[in-house]
Amino acid sequence: MIISNKKNKSVQGFSNTTIQLFSAFITVLIYNLIRQAVSGSFNLNISRSDILPILLLGVLNTGIGCYLYFVGIIKIPAQTVAVCDYLEPMTGIFFSALILHETIGPEKIIGAVLILSGTFFWNVNLQQLHLIKPIKIIHVKTNKQYYVGKQKVHKE
Repeated sequence: MIISNKKNKSVQGFSNTTIQLFSAFITVLIYNLIRQAVSGSFNLNISRSDILPILLLGVLNTGIGCYLYFVGIIKIPAQTVAVCDYLEPMTGIFFSALILHETIGPEKIIGAVLILSGTFFWNVNLQQLHLIKPIKIIHVKTNKQYYVGKQKVHKE
Protein backbone atom coordinates (compact mmCIF):
# COMPACT_ATOMS: atom_id res chain seq x y z
CA MET A 1 0.00 0.00 0.00
CA ILE A 2 2.83 2.40 0.78
CA ILE A 3 4.51 1.99 -2.59
CA SER A 4 1.26 2.18 -4.55
CA ASN A 5 0.30 5.37 -2.72
CA LYS A 6 3.69 6.94 -3.42
CA LYS A 7 3.58 6.07 -7.12
CA ASN A 8 -0.06 6.98 -7.74
CA LYS A 9 -0.29 10.76 -7.55
CA SER A 10 -3.65 11.04 -9.32
CA VAL A 11 -5.78 9.48 -6.54
CA GLN A 12 -5.29 11.13 -3.15
CA GLY A 13 -7.11 11.98 0.05
CA PHE A 14 -10.61 10.65 0.59
CA SER A 15 -10.77 8.86 -2.78
CA ASN A 16 -7.58 6.97 -2.01
CA THR A 17 -8.87 5.97 1.42
CA THR A 18 -12.17 4.80 -0.06
CA ILE A 19 -10.42 2.65 -2.67
CA GLN A 20 -8.08 1.11 -0.08
CA LEU A 21 -10.86 0.33 2.41
CA PHE A 22 -13.20 -1.02 -0.26
CA SER A 23 -10.43 -3.27 -1.60
CA ALA A 24 -9.74 -4.55 1.91
CA PHE A 25 -13.46 -5.11 2.51
CA ILE A 26 -13.87 -7.14 -0.70
CA THR A 27 -10.76 -9.20 0.11
CA VAL A 28 -11.96 -10.03 3.63
CA LEU A 29 -15.50 -10.72 2.38
CA ILE A 30 -14.26 -13.20 -0.24
CA TYR A 31 -11.98 -14.87 2.29
CA ASN A 32 -14.77 -15.27 4.84
CA LEU A 33 -17.27 -16.56 2.26
CA ILE A 34 -14.78 -19.18 1.08
CA ARG A 35 -13.88 -20.13 4.65
CA GLN A 36 -17.52 -20.53 5.66
CA ALA A 37 -18.32 -22.46 2.46
CA VAL A 38 -15.50 -24.88 3.24
CA SER A 39 -16.66 -25.33 6.84
CA GLY A 40 -20.25 -25.87 5.66
CA SER A 41 -21.91 -23.37 7.96
CA PHE A 42 -22.79 -19.71 7.66
CA ASN A 43 -22.91 -18.18 11.10
CA LEU A 44 -23.30 -14.44 11.57
CA ASN A 45 -24.35 -13.58 15.09
CA ILE A 46 -24.51 -9.82 15.58
CA SER A 47 -26.92 -8.49 18.16
CA ARG A 48 -28.60 -5.10 17.82
CA SER A 49 -26.55 -3.72 20.70
CA ASP A 50 -23.35 -4.56 18.79
CA ILE A 51 -24.21 -2.62 15.63
CA LEU A 52 -23.45 0.88 16.96
CA PRO A 53 -20.00 -0.01 18.37
CA ILE A 54 -19.13 -1.83 15.14
CA LEU A 55 -20.13 1.20 13.05
CA LEU A 56 -18.23 3.58 15.35
CA LEU A 57 -15.10 1.46 15.11
CA GLY A 58 -15.48 1.13 11.36
CA VAL A 59 -16.10 4.80 10.66
CA LEU A 60 -14.03 6.55 13.33
CA ASN A 61 -11.11 4.25 13.95
CA THR A 62 -10.67 2.69 10.54
CA GLY A 63 -12.13 5.31 8.21
CA ILE A 64 -10.74 8.49 9.69
CA GLY A 65 -7.52 6.77 10.77
CA CYS A 66 -6.88 5.47 7.25
CA TYR A 67 -7.76 8.83 5.74
CA LEU A 68 -5.19 10.59 7.95
CA TYR A 69 -2.64 7.84 7.24
CA PHE A 70 -3.00 8.01 3.45
CA VAL A 71 -2.95 11.81 3.41
CA GLY A 72 0.13 11.82 5.67
CA ILE A 73 2.25 9.29 3.80
CA ILE A 74 2.24 11.47 0.70
CA LYS A 75 4.27 14.08 2.57
CA ILE A 76 7.01 11.87 4.05
CA PRO A 77 9.51 9.40 2.53
CA ALA A 78 8.48 5.75 2.17
CA GLN A 79 11.23 4.53 4.50
CA THR A 80 9.92 6.80 7.26
CA VAL A 81 6.44 5.40 6.73
CA ALA A 82 7.83 1.86 6.94
CA VAL A 83 9.61 2.64 10.22
CA CYS A 84 6.41 4.12 11.65
CA ASP A 85 4.57 0.98 10.58
CA TYR A 86 7.12 -1.13 12.47
CA LEU A 87 6.72 1.02 15.57
CA GLU A 88 2.92 0.77 15.54
CA PRO A 89 2.84 -2.63 17.31
CA MET A 90 5.12 -1.13 19.98
CA THR A 91 2.61 1.59 20.75
CA GLY A 92 -0.11 -1.06 20.92
CA ILE A 93 1.86 -3.01 23.52
CA PHE A 94 2.70 0.15 25.46
CA PHE A 95 -0.85 1.48 25.59
CA SER A 96 -2.35 -1.94 26.34
CA ALA A 97 -0.11 -2.12 29.40
CA LEU A 98 -0.68 1.51 30.38
CA ILE A 99 -4.42 1.83 29.82
CA LEU A 100 -5.74 -1.74 29.96
CA HIS A 101 -3.23 -2.98 32.56
CA GLU A 102 -2.26 -5.99 30.46
CA THR A 103 0.83 -7.89 31.49
CA ILE A 104 3.87 -7.74 29.25
CA GLY A 105 5.40 -11.19 29.00
CA PRO A 106 8.89 -12.16 27.83
CA GLU A 107 7.72 -12.75 24.25
CA LYS A 108 6.43 -9.18 24.02
CA ILE A 109 9.66 -7.81 25.45
CA ILE A 110 11.74 -9.83 22.99
CA GLY A 111 9.50 -8.66 20.13
CA ALA A 112 9.84 -5.04 21.25
CA VAL A 113 13.63 -5.32 21.42
CA LEU A 114 13.72 -6.86 17.93
CA ILE A 115 11.48 -4.13 16.51
CA LEU A 116 13.47 -1.32 18.13
CA SER A 117 16.85 -2.76 17.14
CA GLY A 118 15.68 -3.35 13.57
CA THR A 119 14.39 0.20 13.35
CA PHE A 120 17.62 1.52 14.83
CA PHE A 121 19.88 -0.36 12.42
CA TRP A 122 17.70 0.57 9.46
CA ASN A 123 18.01 4.29 10.15
CA VAL A 124 21.53 4.64 11.52
CA ASN A 125 24.66 4.67 9.42
CA LEU A 126 26.79 2.04 11.14
CA GLN A 127 29.99 3.61 9.83
CA GLN A 128 29.25 6.76 11.80
CA LEU A 129 28.98 4.67 14.96
CA HIS A 130 32.29 2.97 14.08
CA LEU A 131 30.61 -0.42 14.39
CA ILE A 132 31.68 -1.37 10.88
CA LYS A 133 34.53 -0.07 8.77
CA PRO A 134 34.70 0.35 5.01
CA ILE A 135 36.51 -2.44 3.20
CA LYS A 136 39.77 -1.39 1.58
CA ILE A 137 40.33 -2.89 -1.88
CA ILE A 138 43.60 -2.37 -3.75
CA HIS A 139 43.57 -2.79 -7.53
CA VAL A 140 46.50 -5.05 -8.40
CA LYS A 141 47.49 -3.51 -11.75
CA THR A 142 46.99 0.18 -10.98
CA ASN A 143 47.66 0.04 -7.22
CA LYS A 144 44.67 2.35 -6.63
CA GLN A 145 42.81 2.02 -3.37
CA TYR A 146 39.02 1.74 -3.24
CA TYR A 147 36.88 1.83 -0.11
CA VAL A 148 33.59 -0.01 -0.25
CA GLY A 149 31.26 1.34 2.42
CA LYS A 150 27.59 0.85 3.18
CA GLN A 151 26.27 2.87 0.25
CA LYS A 152 29.11 4.26 -1.87
CA VAL A 153 32.36 3.24 -3.45
CA HIS A 154 34.92 6.00 -3.30
CA LYS A 155 38.51 6.27 -4.51
CA GLU A 156 41.43 7.47 -2.51
